[in-house]
Amino acid sequence: MSFIIYITLLITFWICFTYSEAVLELTNENFDRVLNENHPPILIEFSAPWCDHCRNLAPEYEKVAQAFRKYPGEVLIARIDADLYRDFGTRFVVKSYPVLKWFEKGDLLGEDYTGPRTALDITHFINSKTNLNAKIKTFRNDSIVLTSENFDQIVLNPENDVLVEFYAPWC
Repeated sequence: MSFIIYITLLITFWICFTYSEAVLELTNENFDRVLNENHPPILIEFSAPWCDHCRNLAPEYEKVAQAFRKYPGEVLIARIDADLYRDFGTRFVVKSYPVLKWFEKGDLLGEDYTGPRTALDITHFINSKTNLNAKIKTFRNDSIVLTSENFDQIVLNPENDVLVEFYAPWC
């Protein structure tokens, strides 16, 4: 039993270490130190923890940060809770959440990123601005949409191992 607990803890620590958050969290204490005249290019997300759009963006934004981890010092991917640190929201004219602002090297004003909010699109934007070549890890999806026409042929075929998810599209 203790061996199982040990293995479970080991796997948990490995997952936490491997997939720890790559987005730099900005606060009152570090914002102006990070965004100064000598900063590298930075993409900053101005967000609020209660915002559903921010929560939907979070996993995509994390993928972007993970992709640029291999370029330390060349670009930063950061986030600030602009609801908690409202002075920064006011300073950068944040009127809704989330707002993504791109800051070129040394730029203290920033420009709004208005493109699609997917990891691939945001990464493409940063790559085009920085001449870097970060890539988003993609995974192959072998899912098949089952219909009344193909259900029996696929699911009831004894040669197939099948896991079926039943769902309602409106749910």
